[in-house]
Amino acid sequence: MRIAFDGSCLVAAHPTGVELSFLRTLRAYARIRPADELILFHPRGHEIHGLPINIRPRAMPAGPSALRRKYWLPGQLERLRVDLLLSPTTALPARSPCPCIATVHEIPSLHAGAEEIGASSLRHRRARSVLESRAALVIVPSAWTARDLLKERPALEGRIRILPQPLDPAFLEAVPARGPGRGFVFLGMERQRKNLSRLFNAWTTLGESTRQGEELTWIGAPKNRRASPGLRFLPRLHVGRIIDEIRRSRALLMPSLSEGFGLPVFEALALGRPFLASIGSVHEDILSRHVPPLGLFVDPRNQSAISDALKTLIYDDQISLNAMTHGRAVVSDMSPESTAMGWHELAQEILRGRRDRYAEGAE
Repeated sequence: MRIAFDGSCLVAAHPTGVELSFLRTLRAYARIRPADELILFHPRGHEIHGLPINIRPRAMPAGPSALRRKYWLPGQLERLRVDLLLSPTTALPARSPCPCIATVHEIPSLHAGAEEIGASSLRHRRARSVLESRAALVIVPSAWTARDLLKERPALEGRIRILPQPLDPAFLEAVPARGPGRGFVFLGMERQRKNLSRLFNAWTTLGESTRQGEELTWIGAPKNRRASPGLRFLPRLHVGRIIDEIRRSRALLMPSLSEGFGLPVFEALALGRPFLASIGSVHEDILSRHVPPLGLFVDPRNQSAISDALKTLIYDDQISLNAMTHGRAVVSDMSPESTAMGWHELAQEILRGRRDRYAEGAE
């Protein structure tokens, strides 16, 4: 089987969680399917090092990714006789000689206050609007995103497949926390949907006596942001440092207005740490029925509720004990190999469908 991957998104000096998840799944796929021929199209000047030998990197020409997909990519797919194209983003070429799989991670515009206005949001909306005509299947990371996508694009009914994002193996291999921690961690970029202003205000209104000996650490903060008392801002960190910061904290905080999957919550559980997440979120969808509870859920638009939840996490050690005891088991199957096997099953599903249609035509 010859599968191509559109790596147009691999341009950032510091890849996002989506891009890192894609690369670790791609490497896992190459390990579990060594006989498959894999082609990674990547932007020129952004080479990906350390790829397995059955992944052939091919640099794309310079220029806007939309033009590459329209004029260059279809010809490459045909010339290389590719059986299937998989994109880790929503965008697909308008025409393709082979079936295409797109990936929709989240739709913030369906959640009040979460959408960021700008060119990127418009591009994503445009890409979703043509999925009906371009995608054989669409990958989403959760049932939450699947419902959002069907709400916006009901014609995709029957073509959506759920594949959770994988954890970095370092989280599954690390020794989980053994005792109570100190302080809290927020992990992520500055985005409107991350709800940082309410979170920081809720933390500040706790008062100095409650916050004594505690800090709220933001990992991924811009270098020019100055932290007020009780807050600690760190830049992007190596995975080993991130693991250390979460493991010695009380909990991971993610009261977002919208998340397609929200990987840091699951990373925290792998390390035996509880979480603070949002009511009406993917995290509530996946984790709220776990007994005993592994974290707290709050209305992300209610600053007082966030403050109260932070107090609970400071004073109630039982939630921390629950996470230390049960957290790792909840995420133990979230490996890159598991997601890569999901890719393989989707490829087989599409190719079986092509063979069946060919057989029906021959009759």
